[in-house]
Amino acid sequence: MFNWEEYLAPAVISAFEQETGHNVEQFYLDNEQQRDAMLLSGHGDNFDLVVIDSQALKTDGEKTYFVDIPMHKIANSAQLTQASQLACGRKGLPYAWGTLGIAYRASANPQGIDSWQALFDIAPGNQQKTIMLEDAIDSTGLSLIALGLPPYSEDKDDLKQAYALLKKQRVHLHSYGYGLSHAIDLQAASDITMAVAYSGDTKHFIKATGQQDWRYTIPREGTIIWTDCLAMPHRDSPIKTATIEFLNFISRPDIALLNAETIGLATPNLGALEIARDDYKNDRELFSSPAILAKSHYVKTLSNEQLKIRSRILQKLIHND
Repeated sequence: MFNWEEYLAPAVISAFEQETGHNVEQFYLDNEQQRDAMLLSGHGDNFDLVVIDSQALKTDGEKTYFVDIPMHKIANSAQLTQASQLACGRKGLPYAWGTLGIAYRASANPQGIDSWQALFDIAPGNQQKTIMLEDAIDSTGLSLIALGLPPYSEDKDDLKQAYALLKKQRVHLHSYGYGLSHAIDLQAASDITMAVAYSGDTKHFIKATGQQDWRYTIPREGTIIWTDCLAMPHRDSPIKTATIEFLNFISRPDIALLNAETIGLATPNLGALEIARDDYKNDRELFSSPAILAKSHYVKTLSNEQLKIRSRILQKLIHND
């Protein structure tokens, strides 16, 4: 399984291995470009499952990197919300959903953060201590939201403004990447104070660093709503029985809830929500308020030309062109 760090509960792995006799081996990705490079290189068939966002799955799925999920063999897939199934399509099994926001240390930001502008017009206390997401689509999308523009705009003038804002931000960044991976790698030695994060990341920042003052906020302008899916890369050999059993297992309401509560993600499993405690269902980091969601944007699949433009923007920023 090619997965993000801290994105599958150890207790779930143990239960699956004990019940089925199968073993789970995970390899971790730092960013989506790494995942895409692996798929393009033809090494995707080394994996049985890949965690992938719905947008990339639909783009890559058209290039036959992934096979259709045999849903008729996964009885527990009926527990999943219609919205999540539509997001993942034929090639993915819904795994989690959530929002993009800003993780920050309260000690460095005593007034809190309530706008995306704080990520681009970086205050002195966060300069050289901020990690920007290394994602061509989302980094551009967040800069567009900060400018009051649609995150998936294809207007050239909009994209020029987004690039200018990202270029202004760059000089005050610590780096591009995934802030949580940095925190896990450096642990208590991490000195970052702000990063683009996914809902549910905060507890992992605290666990990794021991820094208790990490907070998560969705800025007042709204955000991007994502869905992660489990997908099977195309391979010459038949789909393993173990893979189907794992997909069915992870979609069982009690297991989906155990996984969601342990790693801190919002489950798309209706059966899990029916048996969940109120403190989980009322967690505003995981389940945003209707007011925030009303101002937010569901992931949208972009044309290949738009993907190339946004990829060039990110590469120019990373290479300081």
